[in-house]
Amino acid sequence: MKIAILGPVFTGTYFGGVATFDENLAYAFKRLGHEAVLFSEQRDAPASTSRGIPVRRAGACRSWHCDLAIASLSSAKYIPVLHAGKKIFFLHGFYNPAEHGLARTFAAVAFEKFVGGKSDLVIANSGFTRFMNQQAFNLPSDASVRIGVSYDFREHLMRAEKEQIRREPGSLLYAGRLAEAKCADQILRAMCVLRKQGVPCRLTVVGDGEDCGRLRHFSHAHGLDVTFAGRKTQEEIVRYYLKSRVFISMNPSEPFGITFCEALLAGCGIVCPRTGGQTEFLADYPDRVRMTDGTDPSQAASAIRELLEGEETPFPDPGMFSYDSTAEEILRLASGR
Repeated sequence: MKIAILGPVFTGTYFGGVATFDENLAYAFKRLGHEAVLFSEQRDAPASTSRGIPVRRAGACRSWHCDLAIASLSSAKYIPVLHAGKKIFFLHGFYNPAEHGLARTFAAVAFEKFVGGKSDLVIANSGFTRFMNQQAFNLPSDASVRIGVSYDFREHLMRAEKEQIRREPGSLLYAGRLAEAKCADQILRAMCVLRKQGVPCRLTVVGDGEDCGRLRHFSHAHGLDVTFAGRKTQEEIVRYYLKSRVFISMNPSEPFGITFCEALLAGCGIVCPRTGGQTEFLADYPDRVRMTDGTDPSQAASAIRELLEGEETPFPDPGMFSYDSTAEEILRLASGR
């Protein structure tokens, strides 16, 4: 089967989550015996990915005949002109007027409705993403498909586990973009509660963003033990997971939450809000997951303390969150089965 995937890829300046999805899904299709080609609008896109998947300019998709096409973000504008047996528009999230502004939100939703109407299937990355797009914007989708953890992460994790890295007592980790919508300040407020209770803990923040300065100021003003590590490579991030007792992220409207999957595979305890796409899979692991009211730092503090003072749990099934499974499910849906 010939499969086209339209969307961003990794470049020297872009490392986004949708690029991770595009490249890993393409490689999963290749592993399953299909011919996959990536089409990117980025001017600095490479000729191929690190795993040998060809990358072509987006406009070339007009003349490429394929059995299946999957498009994301702005690259979905090519869906109406594609020569494909089946066309899938993949939703990676939903627009929030408070974060993106009303004008941008409604323009984006109008575009997504148009593209969705030209597609054979609209697939979301979680039931939460489906619900929000349907209820807030009347943008229906046909199914949700759980995405996977990247092959690079899995390989780095397997190598690092052999070193038997010890988890550091009282260690907390947040990995992700530092933006106000991510609510990382709620983690710091929970640490203030723990400090008053005499519970020692220290937080490592991996990532960068426009909210970094405000978070640095808050942690310094309250005397919190926080290290802002900045952006790190995938190999380095794996080591941070393995050294940390608890991974915590408090965004109440996370569409999927791939970092929760990574933390779970790395054996971390997890603290998260009761809302968001991550609840759909984290609910299966009550031994290592604590869900809280994302607006109540005292609840988050209690959850952190419980996990820090409890025993470490064994690693879960390493086969979870596989892109092979993601690709197989998309093929099943495309075939109408």
